[in-house]
Amino acid sequence: MKRKLRRGFTLIELLISLTLLAVICGSAVSLMTQLTKLSRGTSGHQLGLSELRRLAATFRDTIHNANQVTIEDNPNAITIELADGSQSEWKQVLDGVQYQTTGATNRFDRFLLGEGTTIEFGWDASTSIVHLSLAKGRLVSQDVRVDAALLPKLTTPPAGAEE
Repeated sequence: MKRKLRRGFTLIELLISLTLLAVICGSAVSLMTQLTKLSRGTSGHQLGLSELRRLAATFRDTIHNANQVTIEDNPNAITIELADGSQSEWKQVLDGVQYQTTGATNRFDRFLLGEGTTIEFGWDASTSIVHLSLAKGRLVSQDVRVDAALLPKLTTPPAGAEE
């Protein structure tokens, strides 16, 4: 009896190979999905930090150009009278902070910090510090403090700052 040489693979060998290939491809797709989610989260966090830095710089600049700072009864709003006679109003909106300057210079800006972000403006009369606190959930994201005592243009303390 002569035996023929077999060329090729059996059905079982092909099924095992395809199963292994499917497991490897599934793992690769899962890894890519997780990396994409991580990348989106990181870039969103970076954008949020960038927006916080921009907000802090704008707030400091506005306070440094102030003649008068008035913190309303509502801690989520502040009015700043600028040296050129303009008035800048800062307030919390649904997804961040909005400020609008009217008068000699007109300017509008909105800082998108995401829903659930709370802000609070304050004035510490004992240390003459105007501050803006931003929080998301239970974590404090940013606390911007400007020493108003060092500003010669700040002539009138905010309403309610007298003791």
